[in-house]
Amino acid sequence: MQLFENFIQSQFFKRKSPNLVKLGFNFLNDSNTEFLKIQSMLYTEYYIQGESMLTLMKKFNIPSSKTMDIIFRLFDVKARTFSESTLNAIYTKRAVPRTNPIQSITYHTSWMGEIFCLRSSYEESYAKILDTQQIRYMVEHLRIKYFSVLENRYRIAVPDFYLPDSNTIVEIKSLYWLRPEEMRNKRDAYLNLGYKFKLILEHQEVENW
Repeated sequence: MQLFENFIQSQFFKRKSPNLVKLGFNFLNDSNTEFLKIQSMLYTEYYIQGESMLTLMKKFNIPSSKTMDIIFRLFDVKARTFSESTLNAIYTKRAVPRTNPIQSITYHTSWMGEIFCLRSSYEESYAKILDTQQIRYMVEHLRIKYFSVLENRYRIAVPDFYLPDSNTIVEIKSLYWLRPEEMRNKRDAYLNLGYKFKLILEHQEVENW
């Protein structure tokens, strides 16, 4: 709620900024509903569809990057780092990959011959199980919008694994990193979109989670 309170106290809202109107904000409607609508739209455009700040500026006729940066902060849209922007440009085919990939924790070659970046020993262990069973999988392939009840805002989930043959999303977690309520919000979003869901906790699948 603090985010929305900050928004309605901002000069953008108090002065009924034309830039909010350009984004589709209707000052005649309930402010909280309109706030969530614009936040959801920005999350979808920026995180899921992979638009850049520049393309959004052009699309909504926002006059400057400074104005767009303020809008991002008001709606809690975290701008990409330089490295993330580079990778996003590659994914959306606005740029070509570098000859040397950006390094991460572990690079794993699957049974399919594809190279995936794995961020923990838990993920590597599960990938090896899939390799042994020759199950096709993708790593951090999906971007799914969900509503966080704890934070009262939209967020973007990046599931750990996606198994295309069974249309299953698999999240890999340790007890230390598991946030149960947040994971339930993600699970509900996955199921509502028609995906199956598995939670692997401490190397064990949790039944009926």
